[in-house]
Amino acid sequence: MAENKYENEAPQFSNNKYLLLENKVAKNKKDTAKAFLYANSWLEEAKKDKNNEQQAKAYKVLMHLVEKKFRMIYADSLLNKALDTKNAETIGGAYLTIGIAYYDNKEYPKALDSYLLADSYIDKTKNQYLIHKVKYTIAQTKFYLGYFDEAISLFTECINFFREENETAYIKSLHGIALCYNQIGRFDLCSFYNLLGLKVSAEFENDEMIPYFKNSEGINQYKLMKYEKAIKLLEETMPEIEKRKDYVSQTITWFYLGKCYWETNQKKAKPLLIS
Repeated sequence: MAENKYENEAPQFSNNKYLLLENKVAKNKKDTAKAFLYANSWLEEAKKDKNNEQQAKAYKVLMHLVEKKFRMIYADSLLNKALDTKNAETIGGAYLTIGIAYYDNKEYPKALDSYLLADSYIDKTKNQYLIHKVKYTIAQTKFYLGYFDEAISLFTECINFFREENETAYIKSLHGIALCYNQIGRFDLCSFYNLLGLKVSAEFENDEMIPYFKNSEGINQYKLMKYEKAIKLLEETMPEIEKRKDYVSQTITWFYLGKCYWETNQKKAKPLLIS
């Protein structure tokens, strides 16, 4: 039905048709059905031209447009076309995209394998931004797998690079390293990075991560046995986390709130601990 709806809106191709199609996808990213139509047109044109680079780009876009559980349908085609280009950056980018698909489906060991392959190719390029983007994804995955010291080392590199390059990546790297320090019992450094993250977020007027730094500090305060401070921070951040439908963070927040209530008021703890 989506293709019929936009059938008359297929783009007029010209010498810069690939750039035109890329812009059309970007312009319609909020309308997934329409963006998908343009991405498919992009792929078909690239196939006609036997253009491996553009086919790889189109498959990459298609992977990002479909639901998480369907992304791997395109993975083999993306990788095959990327390998055909013999371009290290394109191949590394393909492995990175595949790694992200595994990561989003919580297949962390497979994600890490793909990220390490991405790193082996992208490290050969001079694209420092992409090199550090891969480092960030590896750090994030190592955190979930419990390799906290290795993740801290990588997040530190990302912080040093992204500080001057990309404010969102910088802020997310600060959050990542704070979580790692909490896990290894360095609650002082966890607080340091949480407070720095809040300060930087305010300076950049970037509100996205503010609830997460406060939430991280709430968990940190629980581990310091400062339960009232922990409750205040966790309760404050819960509405925003629920609003974003971040079920993982929501579950973790319930868990720590329940533990805090258990220490201060057992009756209030019971519903949270049971749920």
